[in-house]
Amino acid sequence: MAVIPVPLVGATYKHRSGQLASQRTLNMYPEFNQEANDVVSLQPTPGASLFSAANGIDRGIGLYSGELYQVLGGNLYKVTGAGVRELQVAIPGSGRCLLREDGAVLVIVSSDGVAYTWDGTTLTTGTTNFEAPTSMAFMNSQFLYTSSGQKFWVSDVGTPLTVNGSNFAFAYSSPDDLVRIYDFNQRIYMMGAETIEPWYNSGTGNPPFDRIEGALITVGLGARYSVSNNDNFMYFIGDDKTAYRLQGAQAGRISDVSFANALEGYTTTDAVGFCYTLQNQNFYQVTFPTSNATWLYHEETGKWAELSTNSGRHLANDYAYAYGKHLVSDYRDGSIMELKTEVYDDNGTAIIRLRDSGLIDSGYFGPMYKGRDVEMKWLRIVMEVGVGIATGQGSEPTIALRYSDDRGKTWSAEMTQSIGVMGDYMKEVIFDQLGTFSERMIRVSVSDPVHVSFHSASADVSLCLD
Repeated sequence: MAVIPVPLVGATYKHRSGQLASQRTLNMYPEFNQEANDVVSLQPTPGASLFSAANGIDRGIGLYSGELYQVLGGNLYKVTGAGVRELQVAIPGSGRCLLREDGAVLVIVSSDGVAYTWDGTTLTTGTTNFEAPTSMAFMNSQFLYTSSGQKFWVSDVGTPLTVNGSNFAFAYSSPDDLVRIYDFNQRIYMMGAETIEPWYNSGTGNPPFDRIEGALITVGLGARYSVSNNDNFMYFIGDDKTAYRLQGAQAGRISDVSFANALEGYTTTDAVGFCYTLQNQNFYQVTFPTSNATWLYHEETGKWAELSTNSGRHLANDYAYAYGKHLVSDYRDGSIMELKTEVYDDNGTAIIRLRDSGLIDSGYFGPMYKGRDVEMKWLRIVMEVGVGIATGQGSEPTIALRYSDDRGKTWSAEMTQSIGVMGDYMKEVIFDQLGTFSERMIRVSVSDPVHVSFHSASADVSLCLD
């Protein structure tokens, strides 16, 4: 008989062969203890509360003069700090939009191939020397635009829609077409279908941008709207269905085996990604709309987890930090939601927090015993449950347990235990009389709208006699 640790805390890690690994982490992320240099708990991802209701198709959000703007359906709206929507002007088309300000006007580029500026009164459409732009970047008071092919063009200083006829160039270190132009850390990245070229503002010539020689990155951009950045890195989905993080002229893969296997089965060309920082921790969230899936990368641990709203992809379609709030647009109806750590549902929809553990087997007792049956007398889960709510769902929250003895192919009937009432914090939950097995995975889940984090698990097991 022995009390053994159960590998409950960890990231999603599903191998192509379920015989090797089938761990899953849903709507939680691994927290890293820098002093211990180890992952020490699973923490809940933020919930979403309604900030501004809408009824339409979200096409993109962005900031102008410190206020939030959204292209919703065929119109541009300002969304005030109180969540009030103010109709501004019509934006024709249906394509996704990029919104960016230069301090004076808001520039909008639609994937329909049109660029606009909005100054609070007048909408102006870019026409002269514009060639169906689908992406933009901004550096040193100048906007840069791309469409199909290898050509990009640059606006005059301070006038986003004024482009001199000679103020263009070609990103032709490699013959692939440009997918997106992106600015990060004082560099312009010409992101092609097969390669990425870093450029810089030289201040001379037409246009005043030059390629950084010898810095060609031999990976392409696989999804135009998957690109995002924080202060440290730029993230994107590559043309090879791999997630990358870029700094300078170095792009490193961050797809572990599990995420890489998932991407193989996804449509990735329509991926949408954004970065945000919450409680001093950096995240990259990427959604695959056609495949109805969302994944979250935790920069501090380098681990991936899955996100879901109502058993599908996560609700977030775009992100902006405005009014001191983490705001996302809801892909379902265009409403603006606020991500908050103290909210434990998605605007009334339950968030299922779930973890499928690593394997427990008789090999713990030594290699000669591997494959032998063992008996599990009890399983102890250590968790933090914070405070519940006074009435209704969550006033007496529960944890559900299932187990699988065939590496996740089938699961046992569900067992539940109370995890405490309002005022309880650290909690030990014990399940007993869990039968025999040669190898086992544990699944724990909580759906009540309360704070919950998983810290450890252990089990009392003994070898079965012949």
